Amino acid sequence: MALNPHEAGTRLETFLRRKGMQQKELADVVGVEPSYISRMVKGHINWTTGKHFGRIATQLDLTDEEIKELNPAAVVERVSPEPKWEAHQSLTQGVDDSIPSALAEAAEMYRAIDPRIADPDVQLALARAGFFGGGPQTPQEWIRYFNDVRDWIGRGRA
Repeated sequence: MALNPHEAGTRLETFLRRKGMQQKELADVVGVEPSYISRMVKGHINWTTGKHFGRIATQLDLTDEEIKELNPAAVVERVSPEPKWEAHQSLTQGVDDSIPSALAEAAEMYRAIDPRIADPDVQLALARAGFFGGGPQTPQEWIRYFNDVRDWIGRGRA
């Protein structure tokens, strides 16, 4: 049987403290108003039976045992992100992982237009692909290359 709203609120407050997270931070991550989290903590809303339970449990790093204790009927699917470095390393043995200075310069110059160019993973992918056949040499060539790739990927989603 799930906890009553007051017990659930007390537990939520404990989990927030344990994680060192503020109610507003949790609200931002879950996608609700901070006042909604506040009502959960005060016991006005039973978060253990609501639609946000899985996201809250994941954000607060609740164990499987804690989840079962809070709501025995709940099923929370956890998706573990693969560590990026190990993935890159295993797939690209011997590949140069340096970001060309012109690409880094392009990221600084054009990040206000499209912040994705400043993402380290995007830069790494552009640098690796750009080296096939010599690749772009100037910041302007890099932003043109980035825009071409972005547009090409965008067409595939339409």
